Amino acid sequence: MNEVKAYLVDDEQRSSDGLTNLFKTFFTDVNVIGSSNNIAAAFTEIKELNPDLVFLDIEMGKQTGFDLLELFDEIHFKVVFVTAHEEYALRAIKFSA
Repeated sequence: MNEVKAYLVDDEQRSSDGLTNLFKTFFTDVNVIGSSNNIAAAFTEIKELNPDLVFLDIEMGKQTGFDLLELFDEIHFKVVFVTAHEEYALRAIKFSA
């Protein structure tokens, strides 16, 4: 199987560390190529690193993961939303999550 390049966007370091550890332990074909705890840095790095998959927190302080997605003219990666807030489900589906 081909390696999957993943990027993590979460304002809680514990969550990013937990996901990274899960990948290292159970999904060795997933390579975490970067992470960010804010929208601006994530946008820049995602454009530079070109991940296959972005794990995206929804609530990140005053901004949301949706704010990040809206910055892209075209989204060339798959998105997995990482949140405890079920009220965002319909909006996530509209982004083809």
